[in-house]
Amino acid sequence: MFKTLYLGNLSGIRIYIHWSFWWLTLYVLISGLGDGFRNAISGVGFLFAVFGCVFLHELGHAFSGRWFKVPTQDITLLPIGGLARMGSIPAGPKAEFVIAICGPLVNVAIALILYLFFPIKLPESGGFSISELTPPTQMFLVNVMLAVFNMLPVYPMDGGRILRALLQFVVSRRTAVLWTGRLGQVLALLFAGYGLFTFQFSLVLIFTIMFFACSVELFQFNLRDRMQQMADQMGANSNGGPFGGGSFGGGPFSAGPFTAGPFSSPTGQADDEGEPRSRSLNGEIVDAEDVRRIQ
Repeated sequence: MFKTLYLGNLSGIRIYIHWSFWWLTLYVLISGLGDGFRNAISGVGFLFAVFGCVFLHELGHAFSGRWFKVPTQDITLLPIGGLARMGSIPAGPKAEFVIAICGPLVNVAIALILYLFFPIKLPESGGFSISELTPPTQMFLVNVMLAVFNMLPVYPMDGGRILRALLQFVVSRRTAVLWTGRLGQVLALLFAGYGLFTFQFSLVLIFTIMFFACSVELFQFNLRDRMQQMADQMGANSNGGPFGGGSFGGGPFSAGPFTAGPFSSPTGQADDEGEPRSRSLNGEIVDAEDVRRIQ
């Protein structure tokens, strides 16, 4: 029914809106119809404004990556947020830290601009609806929440990668990944348990997804580590065997902002051997399965 939309190319970065995002839009529209068509349209407008901030957040990752010669292949907006796919893993903890923190800093900058140039009227009590607030106040709160939420030290949030980068200044990368992954699992279980006992099932869903994201991150790292050890051993034994001692940098479950995930180059772009794909996507609406070729 819905299609994944290719919006175009921004400074070498391909921009997509995933097909599942339109289901979220439809849900917001239908939910708001009970209060009138005008309120329903206003709710959709608010949703687009929120994801505009999410998009700028991802651009923060993308453009900071260029400082360290880490290209961004594309940015995809999904119902759960945005995903910036980097072309390679940042070289060293300093680069990883800067790239990870620049996303939340964009939201802090937006909130600061709104606070300085618009009248922000925060509610005095906790019992309020965000629809009752002025648009600048709404977006101020959205960006504050985006910055705070993304700083949680749980994969795949930026806070998990920031913590991992900081730990690498004192321990090995392997230890940093393991410690951050385990901490993320514990925190995800605690927040999911809190949501369960307070009947906030959206929290249960969100942090259950994060728990599995932490588990996948650990599994991916362990798998890549073992494959690299096998490659090194075979390379040493055969002086360059079938694996050639190469790096297995992009594991089969790679999907974070700093790794090339399981969904690879979009149709219409050149493949790894330089051969062009069958057709260009510029300005087209394509099926989700056509957006990326599984490697």
